[in-house]
Amino acid sequence: YYFKGRAHLTLGNFVEAQTDIQTSIDLGLGKIETLAYLGYARLKGGDPGRAESPLTSAIGAAPRVALYNAFFGELLLSFDNFAQALNFTDNAKSLDPGLGLPYLIDARIFMATGLEDSARNVLDSLTEREFPTAQDYVDRGEILAFFGEYDLAFSDLDRAILINPDRANFYNARAKTYAIRGRFDSALEDFNTAIEKDPAAGEYLVNRGVLHTILGETIPAINDFASAQSLGVTEFPQLHDQNAAFFAVY
Repeated sequence: YYFKGRAHLTLGNFVEAQTDIQTSIDLGLGKIETLAYLGYARLKGGDPGRAESPLTSAIGAAPRVALYNAFFGELLLSFDNFAQALNFTDNAKSLDPGLGLPYLIDARIFMATGLEDSARNVLDSLTEREFPTAQDYVDRGEILAFFGEYDLAFSDLDRAILINPDRANFYNARAKTYAIRGRFDSALEDFNTAIEKDPAAGEYLVNRGVLHTILGETIPAINDFASAQSLGVTEFPQLHDQNAAFFAVY
């Protein structure tokens, strides 16, 4: 179950990853590594509160494992504890200079705090690193796209989709980048795929509505915004700048 859960984590199937890794623990197969990956699966699945306990146990038992330091840094990032997060990513980099995840976390912290020049400074390190999950390649691709490194961005986004072609948010991320590059047909195709795979995600309908608006397709745009509103979306991007609209959720 543990290795099956690890495979799901790589693919970005975070619910399935949590279930399988937890099952291995329930069967008495748990160890520090298992706790670390359970916490990380919970974190990547959007539940940092439940990630904290297993990640704290893992880092407490093995404080010199670089990957656990990176996981804990990402946990602190999710709590907006940026200074402490950077301490843990620094630990991770010193323990294993070849590990890619702490550099990605640093870039996300710098983007979140408006330090775009600092984020740009870590891009060279980012482009030479491997990551533990397909979602990490999406995250890096979106940062690269923000800085206009589109070829590298598409390489990461394509790689994420190759790893797991069933994740709707991967197509949504690539569609936004296509739209920013003016490749509207490809963007529409990817938005359609994202919506087909997750029709309850209002964000994807909003993004497709933005694209329809840019293309002057008023009725389809209105329909998408209305559908998104019916799913509970209450905030919509300003459309005076198409790039800003698509980067609004980065």
